[in-house]
Amino acid sequence: MVFVTLSANDYQYGKGKEISQNRFLSKHNVELYFHNTTTIDEEFGEFGLIGAKEILEPIKKSKSNTHQTLWMVTCKKG
Repeated sequence: MVFVTLSANDYQYGKGKEISQNRFLSKHNVELYFHNTTTIDEEFGEFGLIGAKEILEPIKKSKSNTHQTLWMVTCKKG
């Protein structure tokens, strides 16, 4: 299984109202949670975590940011 999640190294981190650690309310009232290596281990470890790699996803329609920083998390079932 492969999951993609926001990275705490993304440009959006820290923007908006902080709800809890690593969790922010966006300008569109969407709760965004940003992972780091510790939270990935904590949240995906019990699901057969094989690895996690930080990736840069291009943003096509943004003038100020050229990419979004995400985690690609790989797990193996059972």
